[in-house]
Amino acid sequence: MSETDFVYIGKVTGSFGVRGGLRVLYETDFPERFSEGGKVRLELKKNLFKEFTIEKILKKTDIGCTLKFKEISSLTDAEPLMGKQIVIPLSERKRLASGEYYPDEIKGCIVEYEGRRIGVVNDVIENSQYYLLEIDDGDETKLVPFLEKFVLGIDKSGKKMVITELAMELIAL
Repeated sequence: MSETDFVYIGKVTGSFGVRGGLRVLYETDFPERFSEGGKVRLELKKNLFKEFTIEKILKKTDIGCTLKFKEISSLTDAEPLMGKQIVIPLSERKRLASGEYYPDEIKGCIVEYEGRRIGVVNDVIENSQYYLLEIDDGDETKLVPFLEKFVLGIDKSGKKMVITELAMELIAL
């Protein structure tokens, strides 16, 4: 399996205790994935993944947790996992409601207005109130709020996004 077959859901940021506990920063809107008995994979090297079983959740916060993997029993075992990404197979990603998208489904979309290519979505930036689309037209990058009044529709499989006249006015500023 390659990295395109997986979705990042967290990152190991530190160790905890001598028995191999790990601190994890969530990179998911679904932190319940981190539950006792759950299985996750760590990307040890590029395209080299190893599955781990969550034995115990030691502490949970809004942004992460401290957990213990069944396969790790010491600080020495835990240290090589520092900084590693935690992934799940793409097939296990939660389905979103209609009209909701994961950032990777939007990144790379060709942005069009009235059949004319405007640019490409390079990134989706989280804002405190809404997401922003970073659209690159080849010369410069513009930010457009990812709201219904700016986006008419998205074709995920075709990697196309159609924007509104209001979005075009914003881009022209």
